[in-house]
Amino acid sequence: MEDAAEPGRPGPEISEKKLNEYIIRYLRQMADGDLDEAQSTADHIVPYRRQALSILNGIAKSDAPDPELEDIPQQVLSGLIRNLRVRMS
Repeated sequence: MEDAAEPGRPGPEISEKKLNEYIIRYLRQMADGDLDEAQSTADHIVPYRRQALSILNGIAKSDAPDPELEDIPQQVLSGLIRNLRVRMS
């Protein structure tokens, strides 16, 4: 994960595409119960709070989730998004 900063510290610029990939990966890992991997992925998201919140809002409002997230029930996905938001606050 070459674009990542140290956890909790602002990092270099990150593209929206790359951050979106991290967020999708995190949500998938959480849904699959891969908590250690999800923790590591979240550490790469947190330094980009403002950007990440914008992406999470888009995912939450979307009628058609990312193909990688299609099998996750909407209520579960909403809970995972909420948890990530809390983690970033």
